Amino acid sequence: MYKFPVNDLNRIYAGFNDDFQNKTTPYDFFKVGEAASANGVRLELNDRVASGYWELFRPDSGILICVADGLYHRAYHETITPKQDVITVRFVLSGKMSVRLAGKRSIDIPQCSASVLHIKQSKDFDLTIDSNSHLCSVSFHLEPTILRDRFHLDGDRLPPLLRDLVFGPGGTRPPYNFPMSAHTINVVHDVLKMRFEGGRRSAYVQAKMVELLCRLFQEVEDEYLGNRPTLTGPKQSVRKKVHRAHQILIANYMKPPSIAILAREVGLNRSTLSAEFKKVFGISIFAFSQDYRLDKARELLSNRDLSVQEVAEIVGYDYAANFTAAFKRKYGLLPKDIRVSPEVAILQ
Repeated sequence: MYKFPVNDLNRIYAGFNDDFQNKTTPYDFFKVGEAASANGVRLELNDRVASGYWELFRPDSGILICVADGLYHRAYHETITPKQDVITVRFVLSGKMSVRLAGKRSIDIPQCSASVLHIKQSKDFDLTIDSNSHLCSVSFHLEPTILRDRFHLDGDRLPPLLRDLVFGPGGTRPPYNFPMSAHTINVVHDVLKMRFEGGRRSAYVQAKMVELLCRLFQEVEDEYLGNRPTLTGPKQSVRKKVHRAHQILIANYMKPPSIAILAREVGLNRSTLSAEFKKVFGISIFAFSQDYRLDKARELLSNRDLSVQEVAEIVGYDYAANFTAAFKRKYGLLPKDIRVSPEVAILQ
């Protein structure tokens, strides 16, 4: 595991400081290509540990937005000490990462999930990203009052753990994780693949932040209030099993299990699992598995060191021709076409 001699993350997170804007300040993990502005700054990863980028935006002094897309060749570990209370909402499409609060065990942040964590001022927490991990995420770091007031959150409408994180003292509570819906996944993809530049890029990211946070808390409220009368009954049990099936599909996206095997693993019959999965995520099991594999392929195609054949194999296609046909059906382009120019955008 690589430990950086210069704690870059602390310098970026601490009090939402402006240190990353100083081009003369040396960084170990980041290669600062340009000075930051109100429109944000793009920090290229150093290639020794990871290739890709982090892009940072600060709409105001109480909000820091981080868009991250990186392939980690080695494990990354950093201890972070916030200089003020911060609630972090992470939308993680892919990548194996975990957090550990002081004195607590390490907790994985599931892929294809939204995670809410409340960190107290001067309270250390550890962030770890595994080696051979492709991290694609959009994170919002907000002062607690901004999250509560601007998004009109009501503690009575939130599950107990999330209520404690948003309205309580925080600091010792584990993260609250919530599976992303198909609509939310598409919004995160839009942010990661946006084409806008300058002021439009910053405005677009801020608009998507509002959309993602509104969508997340609405979905959480809808599920919680819908389940409240039967919190210990069969309805909640089925929902938990459906969420478990969702995580199994993500973890095994290269070779997803059949519906029969998946149903047996989570303890539901095939028809119930299929019906409830579509009800919860708005998409069938087969369509979700296919879309997730192709979305991962699209991410990998941005790495020009990988051939189309290699990308097809990584995402679980035995034959490149089958992969090409599926990719063309979904995106209207051949895999090789998106490499003709970095200006080509798939999701517009």
